[in-house]
Amino acid sequence: MSFFQPAFTEYFAQLSENNSTLWFDQNRKWYEREVKIPFQDFVDELIIQLRMIDNDIQIEPSEAIFRINNDIRYTKEKIPYKTWMSANISAMGKRMKEYPGFFIQANHEHLILAGGVYNPEKDSLYQIRQQIAHDPDAFIQAVRNPEFLDRFGGLRGDQHIQLAPEFKELINRIPEITFKQFHFRIELDPSYLLHPNLPKFIADYFRSAQALHHFLRRAYKIAMAA
Repeated sequence: MSFFQPAFTEYFAQLSENNSTLWFDQNRKWYEREVKIPFQDFVDELIIQLRMIDNDIQIEPSEAIFRINNDIRYTKEKIPYKTWMSANISAMGKRMKEYPGFFIQANHEHLILAGGVYNPEKDSLYQIRQQIAHDPDAFIQAVRNPEFLDRFGGLRGDQHIQLAPEFKELINRIPEITFKQFHFRIELDPSYLLHPNLPKFIADYFRSAQALHHFLRRAYKIAMAA
């Protein structure tokens, strides 16, 4: 079955042109019926599918789905609503966005699938590099996995120019050890939202990154226990 109808993407196309509280309130029933409820049902089923490959994921959709409301208190552009729906699915859900997890964002322009670690804290970044140095073969196997490379194109991250001496000897073999983030991302056409078995389709994508997530989580468990 399809979780989304064309009205989902049409809603965001119009919200992008009419991003105001007045328009949102006038179209609240449309939002509830075609956007909010279908997205909750979709995330619920996606969690079930992801739990089959990652038993650490024991959260409810409400713990993963981000609010559509923008926090405009500290921004120059006072745009009240996001023009997409998004969720962060991991053992920690949205309450700890840097913890390795699966991220989904959907609107009229794209369906984004992403994951890994985007903005690790200083201690977490050090532990990830320590884990790479401790078990370089496991890291290489995870990030050079042909299926992962085919699905996501490899690991992404900005690079540090300066690196602690203890990690420099690995740069030639594992250039990713210089990364400040360890994330992956693919942008799909929004037509994929009409896929008849979208949660399984997405879970199959994320399955190719599971070895990397296991590796990164080991580093986080050390950092969190310290």
